[in-house]
Amino acid sequence: RSAKTVLGARFSSLNQIPSDLSSVSFIILPAEELDSYFSVGVPLIAELPRASRQEKHVLALIDNAKAAGAAAVLCGNIAHFALAKEKEMPIISSFSMNIFNSSAAKALEEAGAKAHILSFEPTERALKSIQTEFQSGIIIYGRLPLMLTANCPVANGVSCFNCDKTRCLTDRKGAKFPVICREGFSE
Repeated sequence: RSAKTVLGARFSSLNQIPSDLSSVSFIILPAEELDSYFSVGVPLIAELPRASRQEKHVLALIDNAKAAGAAAVLCGNIAHFALAKEKEMPIISSFSMNIFNSSAAKALEEAGAKAHILSFEPTERALKSIQTEFQSGIIIYGRLPLMLTANCPVANGVSCFNCDKTRCLTDRKGAKFPVICREGFSE
């Protein structure tokens, strides 16, 4: 709906960031990837883990993101809104906050969100009908998370901390779905 459309890019690690970022307006990186200040020429958004068992660890991630020069934190968990506000970091609500309608967007704005990544599940028509005071975006390319679980679906009881991080699920048609381990949870 806006007159200006911007493109952002999310990377899983620092080494994935290309040297030419001229086509993107911001980048998103997992907060765990940030340990010191760096500049890539575009605003940096630190993505907090969608699930975490340790509040102190999330607070440390926010502190590190702030020290690294992050402009905001991407929150996929409502509990992290309070932690980000405590550390005075701007909040962007992630797709996992399930914004399906204007009421959901407004509720998250009242909780502190300054921008949104909308759920990828609604139809295009439903997404266009969402009214929000702030900028909102959608995921348009790449892999989409299918589930988040504390028990690894491929390791039969092996925790994420003991995983070699190269596992995947294969469906009946032979398509492979990587299982990403983060903060003791599998996605």
